[in-house]
Amino acid sequence: MRKLLVIITLGLVCVSLICGSVAYIIIGKTPGELLDYADVRLQGHPKLEWIAAPIFSVVRQITAQPKLEERLAKTFHVPILSPFSIDKSLVEALPKPSADVLRVGPGQQYLSIAEAARTAKDGQVVEILAGNYFGEVAVWSQRKLTIRGIGGRARLYANGQSAEGKAIWVFRNGDFVVENIEFFDAKVSDNNGAGIRAEAGSLIVQNCLFYGNQNGILTSDKLALLEVLGSEFAYSGAGDGQSHGIYVGPIAEFRAFGNYFHHSNRGHLIKSRAEKNTIAYNRLTDETNGRASYEIDLPNAGRAFVGFNLIQQSATGENSTLISFGVEGLRWQQNELWLEKNTLVNDNPWGGTFLRVAKGVSNVTAVNNLMVGQGGYQSGATSNIIDNIDAEWRWFILPQRLNYHLKNIISPVATNYARPEWSPKPGYYIDATQYKLDPAAIHFAGALPVQRVEQ
Repeated sequence: MRKLLVIITLGLVCVSLICGSVAYIIIGKTPGELLDYADVRLQGHPKLEWIAAPIFSVVRQITAQPKLEERLAKTFHVPILSPFSIDKSLVEALPKPSADVLRVGPGQQYLSIAEAARTAKDGQVVEILAGNYFGEVAVWSQRKLTIRGIGGRARLYANGQSAEGKAIWVFRNGDFVVENIEFFDAKVSDNNGAGIRAEAGSLIVQNCLFYGNQNGILTSDKLALLEVLGSEFAYSGAGDGQSHGIYVGPIAEFRAFGNYFHHSNRGHLIKSRAEKNTIAYNRLTDETNGRASYEIDLPNAGRAFVGFNLIQQSATGENSTLISFGVEGLRWQQNELWLEKNTLVNDNPWGGTFLRVAKGVSNVTAVNNLMVGQGGYQSGATSNIIDNIDAEWRWFILPQRLNYHLKNIISPVATNYARPEWSPKPGYYIDATQYKLDPAAIHFAGALPVQRVEQ
């Protein structure tokens, strides 16, 4: 009788697993996520755990989907970048600074960045000589200021230090521009350390590198605008799933153009709660052995234009969804998404979701996107799906090396549509038509120039 009971139970577990797998695939999930869910549900039921464990183990081996504790035990490898050598000829050739410029570096007016941060007046420029700086954390309290590396990039190693226990640099409340600076290894005890913490005002970041930080950039809810151009965010995250490449609070507007986001440690490449988001011409790639969760997470919806990006999720990521919209609740009055001419890549052969939209969102338009690999759109909103193409791997030059340039032009694609009035104005960002791109922005970050033009 007992043997029969075990057989029946085993049969029920197998049937449940098969039915559950089919259901999960339909809703855009993977077998690994189903098994993670089942592991949690079976906790406290030792007999069922004992019966299910060997079956789960076989399925995990077949699908290469390890248990959560195995994934957490795996070291997140951050390649070490040695301090770079300085081209002295570039530094020596620099003109003398004008009266409104404060220059920082060896043999300069200011030896310490923190000293320049305390001294600089509104409207001035702080120039930091190219080189390596260790523990040079600072709080910037001006109303308007530009800070830039000169003669090359200035690389800032946190070196175990942080400004106010928050970040390498904290921007208090003003309009700031940061250019040609590299931020390395920001870590604090609450796992919320950032290369930059922006608290109020506005911040424009251009041609910068954020490397190995818990968060690349972290904002409060009082910032009016964050704009990031031509920058790189690499190996971000504390491994807790709560720290990200960029983490934008519920601010008015976030813009990202021509950046390269990759290798987040269980966090998202971009997470933004902003009312308006424009994410265009970026490369967001989890890459080989990546551990990112969502590539783009817009948890409170709002208005979002996501266009001309290469967005790729690895087979080893922490989530099966590439883009998530509104899943933590709708915060804003207008909630709509425009998804145009992206190359969306899912490397997980067992399923996934290119776009997941919560119920209550007023409108979703997806037009002329290339979808590569398993998956589809899971939308709880009214959706206009226009000429999206299920692409094949052989269409691309070298996808195994993340080269998603098309071998040949794909046509036809839809042209008779109008972008929403709140989308970026022509000329503000790169217009794909002038570069004769294929139906998606299949390029590596930096391949196309990005210029900021006032609207």
